[in-house]
This record gives sequence, structure tokens and C-alpha cells, in this order.
Amino acid sequence: MKYGNSQEITQQPSFKENDDRLRIIGGTLISKEGEIPYQILLEYRGEFTCGGSFISVNGTHFVLTAAHCVKAYKFPSRFTVVAGENDLGTLSGNEQGRTVTKIFVHRRYNYRTFANDIALLAIDKPFEVNDYVSPIPLPKQGQTTTGEVIVSGWGDTTPIGFESRYLKKVTIAVINNLACKIFYASRLHFVTNSMLCAGRLIGFSDSCDGDSGGPLKAVNGGYLAGIVSWGIICAFPLQPGVNTEVSHYVHWIETQALNGQRVQNPSPIKGRDDERLRIIGGTQTTDGEIPYQILLQNRGRYSCGGSFIIVNGVHFVLTAAHCVRDARNPSRYTVVAGENDLATISGHEQRRTVTRVLVHPEYRHRTFENDIALLAIDKPFVINEFVSPIPLPTQGQKTRGEVVASGWGYTLPIGLGSRHLKKVTIAVIENLACKAFYAVQLIYVTDSMLCAGRLIGFSDTCDGDSGGPLKAVDGGYLAGIVSWGTICAFPLQPGVNTLVSDYVNWIEQQVRTI
Repeated sequence: MKYGNSQEITQQPSFKENDDRLRIIGGTLISKEGEIPYQILLEYRGEFTCGGSFISVNGTHFVLTAAHCVKAYKFPSRFTVVAGENDLGTLSGNEQGRTVTKIFVHRRYNYRTFANDIALLAIDKPFEVNDYVSPIPLPKQGQTTTGEVIVSGWGDTTPIGFESRYLKKVTIAVINNLACKIFYASRLHFVTNSMLCAGRLIGFSDSCDGDSGGPLKAVNGGYLAGIVSWGIICAFPLQPGVNTEVSHYVHWIETQALNGQRVQNPSPIKGRDDERLRIIGGTQTTDGEIPYQILLQNRGRYSCGGSFIIVNGVHFVLTAAHCVRDARNPSRYTVVAGENDLATISGHEQRRTVTRVLVHPEYRHRTFENDIALLAIDKPFVINEFVSPIPLPTQGQKTRGEVVASGWGYTLPIGLGSRHLKKVTIAVIENLACKAFYAVQLIYVTDSMLCAGRLIGFSDTCDGDSGGPLKAVDGGYLAGIVSWGTICAFPLQPGVNTLVSDYVNWIEQQVRTI
């Protein structure tokens, strides 16, 4: 999808009208165009990344969003904002696209704790205010919000699901800050006085991944009460969503709007000793240490990991099905072997274009069953000390002991992706035990999934490692593909992976069709 002043949609996702993905958790679809006229769709390089809110300060139009949504704040023109959007699959004519010209991130924003998670975006020209696009009022400085709020966005429709095609809304209750602090203190997460908690203490209603940066509108007052910020397990009881409370930042917003002065922002990548460069419980790798590791890019942007394999002498990449949602347009994907440091070019990198995407026909996006895809490439890799394939297991082979996971995923459970390729050695967990861990959350683990992590301590794969390899320590073969999890690297919350040995016959069958 591409938005700008041309308001062009170049691709239309395939959705069925009654698809379960069209429901926010505990909420409803927007009944008519213009029902949430202040809702903003934030895109980074043409791809949906977050939500936002259209506000007007002293007659000037801005977009308010979460600071964690604009990590590339030094390059504002990479971001576009779209007002009047509802259905991501069709163009109604009500959409108004604008280019971001300047990004103001709160100078005390902390990416580790999400404190002061707020950013103000200036745009190239004002929106045209009409029935479909209009600003939401700001609260007064220090105003207290109680009762209920309406949260909206295109975020996940299940705790482990995919984003929605349609704009959705859900009405949830504001939760007392002290109670929220108690809920999260036991998980070593800290809620500050400038955060606003909302959700349900019982039942399943909340914002979810993909709603980040979006608005919480106060039912009583109609003002912008909050900005969706963070949470652990979205929409679960006793796990309320945590939002930036806008009333704490009204003076800051007005100051940025008035004087146009850019705040001092944290550097997105520091030196080699930066804590963000460490995988959770793991270590940084050297060039050639993980020669089978693949970097998967979607339109030039890092998307997932993968594994270089050879089947019957032909080179392929194996990854997770959820990493290649647009299988009908394989050329949008590129794969890079020999990569380590994303910020520098070593000369060992080999880039290939994907020519065909083969997704398992029984892949289920809601449950992540059969989360596997085989990618054909335009030409073979050159095998050397930095690039070489990983062997496949035999069909039905059992994996026990430990596995080595690798990728550029988050280095903290709520952190940012790493610049350097990392690895972590974790234990395979018995499938029956893993099923029991997740059953209490109403999440189901199948026999074709491989669980790995630590029952105690903090070691695991994390978001951004998706699609990457798990190499069996005993045997050296590709044991798993990183698939899903709830809270990465937490005890009793093992990562869940696709068990490759259950799909060797399927892989070989796909190769024969190419």
C-alpha cells in the first residue's frame, strides 16, 4: 500500500467479508465512514506501522502518536500520515495523505520503560476538515480521566493474530493507576503517574499490537485521553493496556507547536557496548559464525529471519508463513545471506530476489498452525566461509536437549531490534509441558510445534526473530523456525516454533513442483 498526496493504493489485501480478522478483541467494526474522524494511519516507507490522532494546536494541524512508533525520527520524510482511512483494502475517496516534515520526540522518552512515550508530527500541509476528517480536542493540563474510553485502530484482532483490514473500536474502562501499578509490579514492569491504564479486569477487551500510537477518546468529555503505548498480553484479564496520559503533556505539545524547536532525541544506535545490542540472555555473533542465517526484507525493509537450505541441489530459503503475507507478490521480498551488522557493509553479503513463495496450504494465521513457507530465489548463493546451508532433519526426527536461536530481534521484552546478529542457546521444552503453560491463556500448542526457552531465567527469541532458525546443538540440523510467543524471554512463557522435522516431506514435494 502506498499513500502520499496521490492517495494511491497499489495493492489490495485479500480478505473475506466475514473473516475473523475483522474484529478487534472485544470490540466492533466502525459502522460508517467518518465515525472516528480524528484517527490517523501512520506509515513508514509506505507500510502501515502505527496509529495516531489528528489534533489542531493554535490553528495548526499536527499528528500525535507514540514515540516508539517513530524510531527513524531523523528521517521524517520516510513517514506519511493518512486521515479519513477506514478500509485498508479499498480507496473510498475520503483519504487524505500527508508527508511528515518534522518529528518532535519528548526529550525524556525512555525506550526501555516507555516513559514519556509521545511524539508530535508536523505535516507538509493542513488536512481538509470535513465529515470524515476532523481533529480531536486535547484535555486540559493535569485533567483526570475516569470512566470509559474508546480506543481505535487496525491492530491485532487476537492476542497472537494479524492486523485488521478495517478500522475498529472498543470501549474499555480506565483502571486506577495504583491498581495498575500492582498488576505490573509482579512482572517487573513499572507504571508511572503519567501513564493511563485501560482494559477489563475480567473479560477480553483491549487494544493490541498494531494499535500503538492510536487514540483513546474519553467517553465523558470527548477529548484525547491517551495514546496507546504498551502492554504484555493484550486483552487478557489483569493485563490492562498501558497508555500515555495526554493531559500530562498538553503544555509540552503547545510548546513544540509554538516555537517549532526540536527536542533532543535519544540516538537510535549507539556504540558496541549499547545494551540494545545484546539478545535476551545471549551474545553477539562474529562474521560467518551463523552462515545459514538469512535476513528477509519486505520492500527493502527488515521483516524477518530465515534459513538457507539446499534441497536436491537447489538453493532455497525457509521461513515462517506469517513473514510472507503477500505471497502473491514474491518480488517485493529480498533475502540476504552473509549479513551480520545491519549498519555496515562487510562485503560478505549476498542479496537475492524471491521469485516464488510457497506457503503451507494448511497454515492458519489465528493459531499459527503450519507456520512455514519455502522461498525460491533468482539465483544460487555463492557458498563460502560466510554463507553455507544448514541441513534438514529427517522426517519425524525428534529434537531434545538444546538449540541455538539467532536473529536481529528485540534485546529486551519491550525493547528495540538489534543492529548485530545475535545468538542464544536455549532448552527444548517437552510439548506436553508447553501445552499446559499456554492452556491457561486459552492458547493451543500443536504436536507440530517445538517449544524452547527457559523455565527459569530470561533467555529466548523475541519479536523480530520470527522466521529465523533454531539449530539443534546435538546434530547440527534445522530443528525449528521461530513462530510465536506471548511474552518473550519470560519464565513459563517459552517461545513456540515450527517443528521442521514434521515438514520435510512437504518441503521436498514443493521443490519438485518448481
